[in-house]
Order: sequence, then C-alpha cells, then structure tokens
Amino acid sequence: MNNEKQFSLEKIAETINGEIYGETNCIITGIASLTDANEGDISFLGNKKYAPQIASCGASAVIVGKDFNTNDAGKCSLIICDVPNLGFAKAIELFAPPPIEYARGIHPSAVVAESAVIGEGTHIGPCTVIGKNSVIGSHSVIDAGTVLGQEVKVGDNALIYANVSIR
Repeated sequence: MNNEKQFSLEKIAETINGEIYGETNCIITGIASLTDANEGDISFLGNKKYAPQIASCGASAVIVGKDFNTNDAGKCSLIICDVPNLGFAKAIELFAPPPIEYARGIHPSAVVAESAVIGEGTHIGPCTVIGKNSVIGSHSVIDAGTVLGQEVKVGDNALIYANVSIR
C-alpha cells in the first residue's frame, strides 16, 4: 500500500503505543507483508512461525509483540507493542485515504416516494430510487444509483454504496 503519505517511525510507534528497537530515524512510506516489503515499508509479525522471515525481509521496520527475540531482527527496526495485529491496524489507518464527505440532502435526480421518510442529515445520491413507505434513518448515506424498494427500513448512520438494490 504505497502512496504519498510518509511518517517517521517515532510517529507510528507513538500512534500504536509501541517502543522502537533499532534505527529510530526511519521514514515509512508504505505498508507490506513480510515477503513483499521493501525499504520504506512497515510490516508486522502476527504469527510466531513467520519470525524467521523478519531477518531477511526488506522492510525498514516490523511491528512485533513483546515476546519477540530482538536478536532475530536482522537489519529491521522493530516497534514492540502488546498486540501486533492491533498495532498494524492502527498503522494502516495512518496511510488510509480520508473518508469521503457526502453532501447532505436529496440529489435532484433522485426519485423518492412521497410516503418515504428520510432522516435528518441524510445523503440521497444521484439517480437513487426510494420506494413507497421506505424509512431511512438520520445521517445515513444512500449512494448514487441505489434502489430501495417498497417498505425498506435503513437505520441511522448507515452507508449503502452505489448501485445497490434492496427489496
């Protein structure tokens, strides 16, 4: 997962509440598996049976658990944390694109039955069809081209992606 974002190893360690072992001045520009990682990538060890791969992997850093033997790190820096899987998930969030912001309201090309109830702050996208007696909760997103049939009920804070049909 490479993109334009980059973070210092210190920032990632702070984010995942981990401790750095090895080179602290790494700049991390991507995320990869142990087998696919290159310089600038961070990876993680989620299963001890893959520990031997760390010494030969190309990652600049690897997230590991507190029980990892640091002598097996090879040239990789490590971020040592309580739960490596959770730490890796938090690191991924740093590199993820920001969530899409949807304009609230009903797009002019949407067809909404008069008997439908649309909650406050909800987005109804272009070319969406909302059937008779359907109810959509507050702050939901019904994306473009979606068809909600008659008497469909969608809760609050729902996200229905484009071109979905619900009957």
